[in-house]
Amino acid sequence: MNTYVFSENDVRAIFMHSEGVAVSDGRRIGHTGERHVNASNQFLNQRMQNARSSPHTNGRIVAITSFITFADAVTAGAMVLNSPEAEPILVDFYTARPRFEPWTLKHVELPRPLIVRYAQGDGARTFPCRYATMVIDKKPGRPSQMHIRTFFPTLGMD
Repeated sequence: MNTYVFSENDVRAIFMHSEGVAVSDGRRIGHTGERHVNASNQFLNQRMQNARSSPHTNGRIVAITSFITFADAVTAGAMVLNSPEAEPILVDFYTARPRFEPWTLKHVELPRPLIVRYAQGDGARTFPCRYATMVIDKKPGRPSQMHIRTFFPTLGMD
């Protein structure tokens, strides 16, 4: 049994208070909706091309992904935050002071797959996805003291 339980309403509120908003240092802007929800094939392909040519990614990005709807992102977010893999990270999150380094829930397996859109190589497609990654910051005064920097479906590998 998880110590922390997040309803879809909790997750929706966290997303809504994070999107387009930075934490107090003016950086770490929440961008899940802008970059990872209902993204067009053209947008995904352009981001994939940009990632390939960026010296910062070093070829590490395998795919650029998007949830089909905001409701899908909320559902997946609740699955991730309520997962057994999230429990030790959330215990640390809630007992630690705010910090510059984020907490990352990486490639958390979803209890049921969601259909997502992804760009890989030279095209964009949809497929069932079983994994997601969430990057969070602590921000007192926000819903659940949480700022979601980013959240996206993954292929379950590095």
